[in-house]
Amino acid sequence: MNEQTEFIIEYLKRNGYTDVTDEKFHDEFHLKFGGKRKWHFFGASPVYKAQRLLTKMWKDGILDRGILSLSEHEQGFPNWVYGYSLKGDTYEQ
Repeated sequence: MNEQTEFIIEYLKRNGYTDVTDEKFHDEFHLKFGGKRKWHFFGASPVYKAQRLLTKMWKDGILDRGILSLSEHEQGFPNWVYGYSLKGDTYEQ
C-alpha cells in the first residue's frame, strides 16, 4: 500500500466519506502530494490524481461508492457526485 492510499484510508476513518466537493479532503491531499487541480469559482477544486485513486480503490474493492444528490448548488455544478467510504462503513449525506 502506498502513502497516498494510506492517506485516503486514514482520512476516511476520521471523516466517514469524501467526494469531489470535499474541499478539506482535496486541500489536504494537495498539500501532502501535490497534483493538478480543476479550479472552480465555488466549492472544492478537486485534485485529479486523488479522484483517479479513489476510483481505483473502489475498483480494487477497498472502498464503497454511492451517488450523492446535490440538491442546492450553483449553476454549472453537477446534480450528483460519487461519494466514497471505506468498505462496509455507512455514511450520511
